[in-house]
Amino acid sequence: MILQLLVSVVIAIFGLDGRNVQCLLENEENSTKINDTEEDYICKLPDDILSSIISFLTVRDTVKTTVLSKRWRHLCASISNLNFDWFSMINDPRGRQYWFHNEDNCTRLRHKYVKGLDQFLQFYMGPKIIGFRVSFCFQREFAGNVDRWINFAIEMDVEMLDLNLVCIDYGHVLIPYNPNYSGMYLLSWKLLSNASKLKHLRLHSCILEPDFRCRFYNLSTLDLSCVSLGYDGLHSVLSTCLNLEWLRFRLCSLPNKLCICDRLIHLKILIIERCHDLKEIELFAINLTTFEFAAREPLKIYFSSISKLEKVVFFSGHGDFIPYIFRGLAKDLPYLKTLSITTRSSSLDYMPASPFAFGNVTLLELFATQDTNSYIIKILNPLLNALPILQKLYVKMPTSYGDEKTAEQPPQCLHAHLKEVELGGFSGSWNQIQFAIYLLKNAVALERMVIDAHYKFYQRGGEWSHGVKTEWSEERRKFICNHLLGVKFMSEIAEVIIR
Repeated sequence: MILQLLVSVVIAIFGLDGRNVQCLLENEENSTKINDTEEDYICKLPDDILSSIISFLTVRDTVKTTVLSKRWRHLCASISNLNFDWFSMINDPRGRQYWFHNEDNCTRLRHKYVKGLDQFLQFYMGPKIIGFRVSFCFQREFAGNVDRWINFAIEMDVEMLDLNLVCIDYGHVLIPYNPNYSGMYLLSWKLLSNASKLKHLRLHSCILEPDFRCRFYNLSTLDLSCVSLGYDGLHSVLSTCLNLEWLRFRLCSLPNKLCICDRLIHLKILIIERCHDLKEIELFAINLTTFEFAAREPLKIYFSSISKLEKVVFFSGHGDFIPYIFRGLAKDLPYLKTLSITTRSSSLDYMPASPFAFGNVTLLELFATQDTNSYIIKILNPLLNALPILQKLYVKMPTSYGDEKTAEQPPQCLHAHLKEVELGGFSGSWNQIQFAIYLLKNAVALERMVIDAHYKFYQRGGEWSHGVKTEWSEERRKFICNHLLGVKFMSEIAEVIIR
């Protein structure tokens, strides 16, 4: 009886009317009649494997499996990863813009979502929840519902908790800062205090109410987006989650000064993205290996006893960051191995004439986000000279305004360790071709150069995306091939791949 109630509830949530359900049930009966002589290998699989398989489905698709048999209904009622994403539940061909930019539509969906989720959890039969995600357009009237959902997940020994309380999650698109937190969900740190199994916590759009008595010994990942912290909230997070390994602040309300203390001895990855009002960062986490930072304006960053920091990622369109990177950062982090920079092409004009050298950097990723009217060789040559043992280079090429060949060439500077080069977003202008030729003539140990019209972008947090796909004309491809493959390479083993 409980299974039947659960099936009817989830079908109501996901928009399957009675006619669709009847059709699915008839298909089940017909399928049974037709295939009763055939061996069903799927049904021979144990429940734990089947549960693992359906965990990769959306909740909506998982619900559809309930019509297959009573066994599948039991599996649906006990899945260990619950992802209640309200847009995937709609599955409307008109798209999310139709729903979320119309208040009446949003209100109707919000009430339906909350009611359905409450009923689903009432009939849930699983012994344990590994992952629990709630994503919907929150309003303060549903604060009690969210509290109950969190308590339910905690009682089920949840390990991964994700509260995405915003209409549309723009992902890595940094949406405009909204200082009005009055309508956000107020999350008490104390509410999570009994989550003894919690390992991963992601919060989007809420206010954090601190409680210094809590301790989260198993929490290793904390991802905060559009969260209002303030001094007490920040101090509460950093003092109660001492076993963190991965920490991100994205568009959060923070105090002017952020201090990552030396008590966070397990912290390896720290990401800070456009946290307004933040003016100063002090890092004392001795085991930090990766630091990613995005900001519109430059601020003070102090590194203290960070000898294990191997990778730094900077996102900024402000020209003042370039002198900082190749003066202050090079001096503060002599053991850095990977440097990734995303900036406007025009910012590279601020490259200091005599930069400090990064003596241990072996990988450089440079993403130029706008066109340039400067010669690429001229702006990139000082940068490469500041990396004496560079081995791998990826450049998302800036597109130059002109396509005129210039006789201006930088003095020869051999790059003795550069082995792999990839030039993405290559349009085949003379400006770009001359830069590629310069590398071919100066990279003594070059093994492989890839020339690609397409390009990729690093999107923070270990994720990548690809830019708009472009194709060369046949004439442009021949132009590129003729000029690059006709060059005498400095390296005898170099291979040029033109995609």
